[in-house]
Amino acid sequence: MVKINKDIIYLRLRFVLLICLIVLVIFNIMIFTNRALSVKIVDMRVVVGEKIGMVINDSVLDYGILPRGTSINKKVLLKNEYKFPVIVDIKLSGALKDYVYGDSKITLSVGETKEYSVDLIIPGEMEFGNYTGKMIFEFRRN
Repeated sequence: MVKINKDIIYLRLRFVLLICLIVLVIFNIMIFTNRALSVKIVDMRVVVGEKIGMVINDSVLDYGILPRGTSINKKVLLKNEYKFPVIVDIKLSGALKDYVYGDSKITLSVGETKEYSVDLIIPGEMEFGNYTGKMIFEFRRN
């Protein structure tokens, strides 16, 4: 019969516990470093019609009335108000998501403000009507 030394058992147990602790720390770092610090949601609107009509609204990305086969560019100001650099992930939702184009990610230095350029392209075959969507800006630690 083989006799196992208690010191070896405790050493192995400590090693297993240390590995478990390291795995838990790495798991927590992965979860919490990828969380959004803040989210800015901007509503988008356009009316596809026969003539051009402009709308001025600072709280909504409103493209007004646009005829088929046209495109327009608007700017959204993004500011880093954190004391560290951030990455801004940009996501689209709603009926306009397939017609709006821009970068999907930008980086902002500490205190930096950037104009985010957004293009809307109305295809020639798009039906007349009201179209809406949302542009979601997720600020994350860089």
